[in-house]
Amino acid sequence: MKYKYSYLLLVFFCCFTVRSVAQDSLVKETINARLSASYIIGAQVYNDNVLYNPGYTFSIAAYKPHSPYLNYGIGSSMFILQTERFIPFYVDIISYKNEKSNSNFIQAQCGYSHAWSKHRTLMPNYTLKGGVYISIGTGRKVAISNTVSLLLHWAYVHQFATMKYTVFGDNSYTETLNYDMFSLSISILSM
Repeated sequence: MKYKYSYLLLVFFCCFTVRSVAQDSLVKETINARLSASYIIGAQVYNDNVLYNPGYTFSIAAYKPHSPYLNYGIGSSMFILQTERFIPFYVDIISYKNEKSNSNFIQAQCGYSHAWSKHRTLMPNYTLKGGVYISIGTGRKVAISNTVSLLLHWAYVHQFATMKYTVFGDNSYTETLNYDMFSLSISILSM
């Protein structure tokens, strides 16, 4: 429950464009906001087995334009898989091919996730812990207006996690989990 309030605070911060005017000039510094929805085609690699594990994602990020070609910022997502949930917080970098309003881009994200299992009440001795989150992808930016663009992109996503469980009283085990996913996304970028 406490993570929902942190996530809502991040959404509130990122939904509004922050502008500050320098005292001696009319130069404006802008922070751009991005909202995304994605479909995940993914699998969990576990004990040399591959388990199909699809889902969807909702993301929000805030960017500071470094140049017309490069934006960097921070973001967070909510990954909803079949039984697992992840909330990664990450550094996000977008590099555009050119400074036109319609442009191809590449995107990279790296961070750390909090995780839990939907079936935790059914399996009280099992604990899912998040880990490093990595995503790299490409896409197309299409201008809708002077201040809003549509981003269509796909990405490879890798999520590390660990599962700790206890069986037969006091025998504790730890398993490393790997989630390999392809994400198809549509985003709204406010500039």
